[in-house]
Amino acid sequence: TIASGAQVTVYSSGKKFYSEISTGRGYLSSTDPRVHIGLGKANTIDSVEIKWTDGLCTYLFDQTIGTTVII
Repeated sequence: TIASGAQVTVYSSGKKFYSEISTGRGYLSSTDPRVHIGLGKANTIDSVEIKWTDGLCTYLFDQTIGTTVII
């Protein structure tokens, strides 16, 4: 799971896939904090960049498609 407001960018085969995390939708509601990014026909991940709400970044390399990563 990733903190609300964090931004996740996956780089794969020269393309960028982006998601911003939002865990709330309205009064007394919440959403799944897990991130799922569809990569289409891509079969490799070059890197993953996570921009946290405090401005720091985390970079992940050598990730496998179709797996769950706990951060």
